[in-house]
Amino acid sequence: MNYFIDPSDPNKHYICYNDLGFARSDDAGVSWTLSRTGSPWQNTFYQIAFDPDTPGTIYAAASNKHDLPFTPYLDSDLPGGVVKSVDYGKTWVSASTGLPTTSNLPATSIIIDPSDKALYVTLYGDGVYKSTDRAATWNKKSTGLAVGNNKHCFSIKIHGDGTLFCTITGRRVGGLTPDSGGLFKSTNKGDTWTNITASKLLYYQMEFDVHPANSKIIYLGAYGHGEGGIYKTTDGGVAWTKLTLPIADVLGFSPVIDPMTPSTVYFTTQEGTFLSYDNGSTWNILTGIPFKSTTRMYFDYLKNAVYFTTYGGGIFKMSAGGTIPPTTTATTINVKGYPNPCRISKAVNRQFKIIDMPADAQVEIFSSSGELIKRISESDFGNTGWVGWDGKNTEGVDVPAGMYIYSVITSFGNKTGKVGILR
Repeated sequence: MNYFIDPSDPNKHYICYNDLGFARSDDAGVSWTLSRTGSPWQNTFYQIAFDPDTPGTIYAAASNKHDLPFTPYLDSDLPGGVVKSVDYGKTWVSASTGLPTTSNLPATSIIIDPSDKALYVTLYGDGVYKSTDRAATWNKKSTGLAVGNNKHCFSIKIHGDGTLFCTITGRRVGGLTPDSGGLFKSTNKGDTWTNITASKLLYYQMEFDVHPANSKIIYLGAYGHGEGGIYKTTDGGVAWTKLTLPIADVLGFSPVIDPMTPSTVYFTTQEGTFLSYDNGSTWNILTGIPFKSTTRMYFDYLKNAVYFTTYGGGIFKMSAGGTIPPTTTATTINVKGYPNPCRISKAVNRQFKIIDMPADAQVEIFSSSGELIKRISESDFGNTGWVGWDGKNTEGVDVPAGMYIYSVITSFGNKTGKVGILR
């Protein structure tokens, strides 16, 4: 199960379901409608991706295979593909030209590269495919992406520096799991892939997350069977360390780094959600969620909320206040941002300004979904106590209109604010 909020309209919420397909809400989750009309694959929608240039256009990885990558289901025996909606998920059409949709290959993950709008989808049992024409056609991009005969690609993500990451889960044959999985990376937009878990073979690895400021820092979850728990690398996969949790050999699922406070890390498991404020050095069980078996999380910074999806217990919402370590002194940082909302073309020097900045402070700009857009240093502006954001991402491309979050990072605490960008 996955939860999403539309970046073009914060009242439009979406759920990707196991066994039920897809649901949408126009009132921020108060009421829901099942919405999978037109999709050839209706059992499970694993993930969606929003077209950044066309509000209402959504791409989805859909399949008739449910519950991947949990242990009893580690095989490819039902088909899937990519579907596309141009009406905020009300109706869908297949967008799978070039994908082997007649084979039993579930589609399990889909992302869009913000720098060039290329789409990537994982087919469980085959590899990664790429589209450069808004899902009109697809081409395979899987050179090096396998562990022996195992091509069970499950989850793909892209880092702010352009690095692609993709997991391969274990492979079951006749009730056994003879092939291990792996975490792979590509630094050339999917042309070739390298296994970065060769030093740590795992048969039951699950989801992963990458530090927003350093793509060499990665957390990887594993699901029981003697290897369950959370693993971390700080050198891009040369070495992996299993972190110490309150419960050993836990049935782990998804590590989640708070993108605005990266020292805060969550780990969803079937024994509850674990929370660390110190980069994974120490952990506690997060209280307040009445259903233990959590799977994924979604941060809604505009409403200071976190959504937890579960394995069979629905979705829970709680305050995001726990994402900030209790020792922070953020309230003592009196920075100001203006104009707000900001129409970049009309603003002085065509910039959104943040003033009264402490010396050597940094500013990180995030989308409403927590994606890092740009990092700016006070020193870049001559240590004059202010910074300016020109409404562009790290590639120099104008970001679309919408709500953005800025985080001022200092040696004595952080301060977070919101800015509306108009075009």
